[in-house]
Amino acid sequence: MSLVVRALAALAIVIVIGGCEFLPPTVALRTAAAPADGCMDALIGGRLVRHPGSGLGIASSDGEVTAVEWPFGYTAASAAGRIALVDARGRVVAREGDEIQVGGGFGTQFWHACAPVSVVVPGAS
Repeated sequence: MSLVVRALAALAIVIVIGGCEFLPPTVALRTAAAPADGCMDALIGGRLVRHPGSGLGIASSDGEVTAVEWPFGYTAASAAGRIALVDARGRVVAREGDEIQVGGGFGTQFWHACAPVSVVVPGAS
């Protein structure tokens, strides 16, 4: 193996390993198992907060927190001490502390959210 090939291989390994350090840690997020065929017609709003059962929930103005099952393909990542809600296209749609609104409806234990998530007031906390 030539010196150039070895150097390029070593550089590729350094980039791959080094690049992993810059990825934000993921956060467990409850999501739908498959894309929704339809969506319930209700709307919920409140502050996006951490929730032990769903990763992120919605806190109402009286402090009650609702667990949310987020749409299929959504993820969450932690960056700079805040959790970001990321849609199926990889775009950050809201951050912990934002006042949001999202359509959907209540199931037995969770609000079943439908896309899109709308930020009403960024960083309201």
